[in-house]
Amino acid sequence: MPENAYEQNMAFVAKQYQAVQNNLSEVDANLRDFAKSREQKDFELQARIMEVEQKLIAGAGQSFHSVERPYNPLNDLLKEAEDDYGFSNLKKFSPNSSFKLPVNSSIRAILTTDGWGDSNATSVPSQPQRVGVVGTPEAPLRLIDALPAQPVTSDSIEYVKMTSSGEAGEQVKHGDEKAEVEFSGELERSDIATIAAHTTASKQVLDDNGNLANEIARMLNYKLAARVEHQLINGDGTPGKIKGLLLQAYHYIFSASPLSPADKIGAALTAMEMEGYQPSIVLMNPIDWFTIQTQKDLQEQYLFGSPTSPQPPSIWTRRVVTSNSVPNGTVLCLDTNYIKLLDRERASVSMTNSYMDYFTRNLVKILGELRLGLAVYDEKACYRFSIADSSE
Repeated sequence: MPENAYEQNMAFVAKQYQAVQNNLSEVDANLRDFAKSREQKDFELQARIMEVEQKLIAGAGQSFHSVERPYNPLNDLLKEAEDDYGFSNLKKFSPNSSFKLPVNSSIRAILTTDGWGDSNATSVPSQPQRVGVVGTPEAPLRLIDALPAQPVTSDSIEYVKMTSSGEAGEQVKHGDEKAEVEFSGELERSDIATIAAHTTASKQVLDDNGNLANEIARMLNYKLAARVEHQLINGDGTPGKIKGLLLQAYHYIFSASPLSPADKIGAALTAMEMEGYQPSIVLMNPIDWFTIQTQKDLQEQYLFGSPTSPQPPSIWTRRVVTSNSVPNGTVLCLDTNYIKLLDRERASVSMTNSYMDYFTRNLVKILGELRLGLAVYDEKACYRFSIADSSE
């Protein structure tokens, strides 16, 4: 190739290369301008989003123009931060970026929640966590579980309580009159009592709180059971009410005194066994049982076991059942072979809106109910006595 032709080709290539470089420089400048413009728009968008979020928080979902909100200096601080270069880098999660926000309010004003602090305090809206419905504490009910149940199908039961007088004896001589035993019977009746409780609730509230209906039913059931236990012990037997254990029990008088509370219980159990009964339950007030449990010997050792390793509640090998319904100082020893719960209708909870005008008012009537009685077939199967003092 001639030298002149080669030089001409190289000159043409150099010219084209320079043109490409110029074009690339122009593209680079355009890209830089676009990136700078995009960055500015992103910053403005972030600032607007932050402003909207602050309005939502301050207004708690209310109209921005219709509701006058308390002055919050944090809004001014955030507006001031928008123009800060460090804050801009911090929003972009740039490494090694920092930002200082000057706060001219007291720490109390910043940290107090809505409605708290002094009149100039700034409020920070709270977002409480909902944990559902919390019920009330319930004392344990043990007597109902301890007594055996007897199903019945009527509003009462009747039975004949047999008694006898005289004992068997030997015929010493032929023709002598043999020993005679006389029997008599007395008709007894145990009525079934209806125990119930009801309340009213809003249909909307029950629908919006899924566990509320269950909690109401649980509390109604407990109140029914608590009333049953109280009546089983203290019922006066008037029409419509249960005749309780205290009224039907045999009042036992101690022949030997003084005796400690534990000794009195042992003496009563022994007397029942001598009569042919098989007492299995000792019923008393929790305070009385605690007093017995805390008795100590001369070496200050607990007689009924160490508190660090307590034993199941029992005394003289019989189960101890405690109830707040038993009067202080009174103890009942029971032979459950002759004492029955008359189970006519188990506890149930029902709901209806057919009561009065509840349907149009969106109200619901909630009713808890059970039917139950008590039969003590032999009064000496239930000994009642006092451990309050040593004179009896």
